[in-house]
Amino acid sequence: MLESARLSAAIVALVLLLFFAAIAFAVWVSHLPARTRALKKRERALQRTTTSSEIYVDSQCCTSCGVPWSVAPDLFEERDNACVVRQQPRTVPELRRALKVFVAQDLGCVRYRGTDPRVVALLTKVGCRTHCDEPESQRSLPLVAASSTAARPASSSST
Repeated sequence: MLESARLSAAIVALVLLLFFAAIAFAVWVSHLPARTRALKKRERALQRTTTSSEIYVDSQCCTSCGVPWSVAPDLFEERDNACVVRQQPRTVPELRRALKVFVAQDLGCVRYRGTDPRVVALLTKVGCRTHCDEPESQRSLPLVAASSTAARPASSSST
C-alpha cells in the first residue's frame, strides 16, 4: 500500500512537471515571432552600418585599437573584437567627431566610400584624402593641395 502511494505521488509530480514545462514552452514559442523580428531588424541595421554606409571600418585592417569608439562613441562601437560603425554622422558635430577619428586612427581602417564633395573636401583639408574609396575618375580635388608658390608651366605660344 505504501509503495502504491509513493508511485501515485511520483506520477502526480511527473504530470505536474510536464504540465508546467508545456506552459513554459508555449510561452517561449509565443515570443519567437517577436524575437525573430527583433533579430532581423538588428541584422538589417548591422548590415546597413557595415556594408552600405559611407563611413565604414575595413574589417581586414582593424586591430581593435579603440581609437574610433573612444573618440566618437556615438558613431562607433566595438563588436566581436572589432570596430564597427554604429551610425553615420548626421549633424555637424557628429561629422567633426568622425573627422577626428580619421585623423587620430593609426592604420587607416576607417574609410569613406561616399562621393559627397563636401566630405571629400573636408577629408582633404585634414590630410585624410587617401582614406576615400571613390574611383579615380570621380576625384575633383587633387590628393595634395597645390601650393601657392608652385611654378606655372611654360606657355608654348611664341611671341
